[in-house]
Amino acid sequence: MATRTSSPPGSRSKSTSTSKSTSTTSRSTGRSSSTRSRSTSPRRKPAPKKSSKKARKPAARRPAPRAVRSGPGPVSRFFTALFHGIAAVWLAIAHGVGAVARSVGHTARDLEPEHRRDGIGLALFGAAVVVAAAVWWQLPGSVMDATRTVVEGSVGKIGFLVPLALLFVGWRTMRDPVHNGPAGRQVVGWAALSFGLLGIVQIASGNPQPELGDTSDLRTAGGAVGYVVASLLLDLLRSELVVVPLLALLAFFGVLIITATPLYQVPARLAHTRDRLLGREAPAEDPDATQTMPATRSRRRRGADETGEIDPDMGDPAYDSPVLADRELRRRKKRLETTDDGLDIFAPDPVAPPSPDVVETHAELEPPPHTPLPPRVEQLALSGDVAYHLPGGEVLKPGSPHKPRSKASDAVVERLTQVMEEFGIDAQVTGYTRGPTVTRYEVELGPAVKVEKVTALSKNIAYAVASADVRILSPIPGKSAIGIEIPNTDKEIVSLGDVLRSNTARSDHHPMVAGLGKDVEGGFVVANLAKMPHLLVAGSTGSGKSSF
Repeated sequence: MATRTSSPPGSRSKSTSTSKSTSTTSRSTGRSSSTRSRSTSPRRKPAPKKSSKKARKPAARRPAPRAVRSGPGPVSRFFTALFHGIAAVWLAIAHGVGAVARSVGHTARDLEPEHRRDGIGLALFGAAVVVAAAVWWQLPGSVMDATRTVVEGSVGKIGFLVPLALLFVGWRTMRDPVHNGPAGRQVVGWAALSFGLLGIVQIASGNPQPELGDTSDLRTAGGAVGYVVASLLLDLLRSELVVVPLLALLAFFGVLIITATPLYQVPARLAHTRDRLLGREAPAEDPDATQTMPATRSRRRRGADETGEIDPDMGDPAYDSPVLADRELRRRKKRLETTDDGLDIFAPDPVAPPSPDVVETHAELEPPPHTPLPPRVEQLALSGDVAYHLPGGEVLKPGSPHKPRSKASDAVVERLTQVMEEFGIDAQVTGYTRGPTVTRYEVELGPAVKVEKVTALSKNIAYAVASADVRILSPIPGKSAIGIEIPNTDKEIVSLGDVLRSNTARSDHHPMVAGLGKDVEGGFVVANLAKMPHLLVAGSTGSGKSSF
């Protein structure tokens, strides 16, 4: 009787490995032994392969070779560093020049309008001298050559008129600023006049075409400007008979804009110019007098005809004040109208001659003189014998000098920095602008820092600086920084005299200008009451009109 025996997995694996490593004879022996072992093994399926896999140790992985960096070489790194250095120097120079320009521009705003206008006029005079030296006298030099090339290449053969045009514009800027109008209107007018004239000159010269690298033909015609204008219109309209009138209309339109003359006023302006050249004086027309004279005379003539009296005022101009004789005439006219026309019983009353007092009154009355309109808005004189004079500037006392820095503001800077550090925000307070009652602190953020992180700390900042009125500007207009406006604990008093003596108030000549104070940047603020909206609130006493 056979017994079931099973060999352990280790013996089976050993027999398997032995059968694989022996020769041919041992292979047959191994096969017989394996046959015997199979006969004595149980019927369930063995898993020799699985056990062999578990018995084997996994092969150790070889470490991956390190990647060789293929970065730039030393030469490229040198040029990259050199480029970054040049860029840094250039940005530093640009920031410096920009800061100087902004400071000069800020101080230039404080100049009077007359001084700025004179500066522009003198600059145009200087440009006219340089252009005349280059174009008229053909002086040598690199600057003269460049000026001559630009002028002749731009406007062509009429380049000799450029100095005269600059002199005219400069003289008009300084001499007659009231009739010049806005600068934008002058630019549009001169541009339209130049385009029209240069286009006509270009077409009259045969519309020469520029060659590659050679613009000498354009210098003898309308220049680059005339070539562009004429070529565009000729390509669109294909006829010089249509383009030339259009260019003439464009030039005429430019003249109308420069002189601020509507088309319907051209004949009157021409007549006025002719009278000025001939030395004549234009007759002054009084529309009020021409409108009131016929009605007054006709009324008086009707009263005189009805009463049988000759009008003593015939031929005299109309006056603003009534005449005493008119009252007497109206009184008699009313009395005649109340009588019964059907009963002609009573004889008409004899007409009394005018009293000598009335005649003397007529002789003493004189028409008021016509005052010319002021060239600009100014304080008008009071009517009557009252002569009002503005008080002197010494009546208003000057205020305390402005403090651009204080210990309280420095303490607020330290508290803001401490708040940023406590909440782990990469930000720094770079400075502040102190006003009379409010100081604005500038905060610059580090890279990859969101603005919302700072704006979310408004209550924490208010707690740190012990102030409930904290305002956060994100960002400050015109700057890449966040502004935190905090009221000052050491406030300054702004004097009205300082506001009215500032250049901001003096530059505005309107009589309704009022001083308001200073802004957060320390600049003076004025307001024109005539431009403000007005509202009349009606109500009884105690109804709350002041809190409306």
